[in-house]
Amino acid sequence: MSMKILKNVFSLAVLFFGLVFAQFGQNKVQYDVFDWNFIQSKHFNIYFNGENKTISNFAAQTAENAYESISTLLDWDLKKRYAIIVYDSHADFQQTNTTNSYMPEGVGGFTELFKNRVVVPFEGSYRDLRHVIHHELIHAFMNDLYYAGSIQSVISGAVRLNIPLWLAEGSAEYESSRWDTEADMFMRDFAYNSQFEAYPLEALTGYYAYKGGQSIFKFVRETYGYQKLTEFYTKLKIYLDVERALQYTFNMSKKEFTEEWHHYLKKMYWPEISTSEDIRDISVRLTNHEEMKNIQNIAPAISPKGDKIAFLSDRKGYADIYLMNTQDGRDMKRLVRGQRKASLEELKWMSPGISWSPDAEKIVFAAKSGKHDALVVVDVESGKQTFYPMPELQGVFSAAYHPGNNDLIAFSGHDGSQSDIFVYDLKQDILINLTNDTEGDENPQWTADGKHIVYASERLKTRDMRDPRHPYQWDIYLVDVESKIKTPQTQTDHDENYPYCDPMGRGFVYTSDANGVFNIYIQPKDGG
Repeated sequence: MSMKILKNVFSLAVLFFGLVFAQFGQNKVQYDVFDWNFIQSKHFNIYFNGENKTISNFAAQTAENAYESISTLLDWDLKKRYAIIVYDSHADFQQTNTTNSYMPEGVGGFTELFKNRVVVPFEGSYRDLRHVIHHELIHAFMNDLYYAGSIQSVISGAVRLNIPLWLAEGSAEYESSRWDTEADMFMRDFAYNSQFEAYPLEALTGYYAYKGGQSIFKFVRETYGYQKLTEFYTKLKIYLDVERALQYTFNMSKKEFTEEWHHYLKKMYWPEISTSEDIRDISVRLTNHEEMKNIQNIAPAISPKGDKIAFLSDRKGYADIYLMNTQDGRDMKRLVRGQRKASLEELKWMSPGISWSPDAEKIVFAAKSGKHDALVVVDVESGKQTFYPMPELQGVFSAAYHPGNNDLIAFSGHDGSQSDIFVYDLKQDILINLTNDTEGDENPQWTADGKHIVYASERLKTRDMRDPRHPYQWDIYLVDVESKIKTPQTQTDHDENYPYCDPMGRGFVYTSDANGVFNIYIQPKDGG
């Protein structure tokens, strides 16, 4: 599963519905003094740092659009004005004093439930910001509806309703996104590989609560109609008990309701099993998280010589970088120990990008390094690390070495108001913004001749395909490094992303969900 999916979806309610406390065991460091200003919309106060109102105006419009939809769903209007606090970057967001909890990578926002404040970072993507604001506002609405605007009513015993995570996060995901390719792929994998009996509603925790819960509300709407969703939330307000609300809304027990949902998933996905390719038939497995007793082995980068792969792994409980043999995955060696010191506080786990130098002697990656993000160059033989901090930028992601020059590195950078493709010269200490536009740009890769860079760019869909919940899509673009002229390589209403150039110059490959599932496509040189 793509780490970007996790980044887009994970949010934190402090406290969570269900009173789950978030403790990450890291100290919070505040590097900056923020100059807070605010604007007002009909229902919200939008707080922002500095004088740039572009992001705050977008947040205000997004929040009001979400308000109308959520109010209709829950048949409820907020009883007071609520605050939405928008940070310019994830690094700034991590310094927030609205909660004592540390905000790691992957937490795209949270709703602080004592004062009912929504707190979100802008990380360069308007698509992600729209989603997380809508997602978090459903938490604020439900807090207002069931807990009179403060979770203190639960702590004091005035309200005894305990909203499980699948209900809280499933509601937020379905209301903010309805359905999308990522959710569909996750639930397809769940249906293919899960023992359904092991997943009653109360077993839907972690990421299963988000996507499984989202699937439950899709099932309800498609089976019983939209009005049944509103009826369920109303019954929950009356009875303050999830099982009784299910019983009086659907005339079935929680167990029967769960079985109906499982049956719905089997009907939807099981017929596809016989027509789907098995990954084991077309590939060789190099890592096994069950044998390694970890969760993630991701972001592989093959060396120019083709003999080694660098990748991110949490096999020791931290985000580390390992090397392994390309042929069989053996001779595994840890090259970088992440998350153990301030200079490698985060290895951009949710936006990974490891790249080899053309001589295969070094790798480069982006990291949160103290106050600023940095490019980190590591000698593969000695393990020596050299840091290139980027104080001009709020975020650095997805580094890519030039195919013939050990001193040139492309990467995606976020300056607090937009995300662009940059090139940095290590030797001359020169930083160049190649794209410099309001569209979110990410995942750069050099063409074989080193004269162009392909990358993914966030664009509005064509007007007739622009759903309010999904107005944006990703296209592949090409930028000329010398002239900075940008030309689209794909122009569809689907998501095309993660381009990778053929080292022999024959074109590039990329992912697309054109057929409803993310698959790999080939774009030959000069079209075709």
